[in-house]
Amino acid sequence: MNVGPEIPMRRFNAILHTTIILAAAVLSGCEDVPTAGRYELREGKSGHLIRLNTRTGEASIIDGEGSHQLLPPEDTSKSAKLEPEGLSNVTGNAACLQDQEFEGRLYNGTKVVLRTVGIIITNKKLLSDEVAWKRNFVVRDLYIRPGEVRTFVVPLTGAESTNCSWTIAYAYGSAWRPDANWWDRLTQ
Repeated sequence: MNVGPEIPMRRFNAILHTTIILAAAVLSGCEDVPTAGRYELREGKSGHLIRLNTRTGEASIIDGEGSHQLLPPEDTSKSAKLEPEGLSNVTGNAACLQDQEFEGRLYNGTKVVLRTVGIIITNKKLLSDEVAWKRNFVVRDLYIRPGEVRTFVVPLTGAESTNCSWTIAYAYGSAWRPDANWWDRLTQ
């Protein structure tokens, strides 16, 4: 191996070995990073892989389609409809896409966890302001904590153009404080 006239081969090997040893030491110390041990993985009753965030208590099903937030059954019944002043703090932007989908991002400016949002989508005819259709949609299984933003997608049929408008009609939210053993009930 030609390492150049200014670095003798023995010195090059010493530097290389020192670099490898230092890299191994740094990598072996990575177990102490703040995210180590953050997630616990288990197989759920349905056979799906379930990931628990041990710091926040949030759980998700992980499958071929990605990760889906799980909600403790006792908490979903505690959702309450937001009052108009709370609903005004749920904002976002969205658009009709070419592939017959409506995609948006919601910002939760409330003090509750958003679980469900009702939206009204109005689709206009191609090259016109004439309304082609106006429909109500429900976006369920959300988990948007206060101050967070999440993306949602609504499949559409019969969209004549990508010219859409939308409004948020209602939203349901709840405070989430799961009891200590809900995770065990879910996976056993």
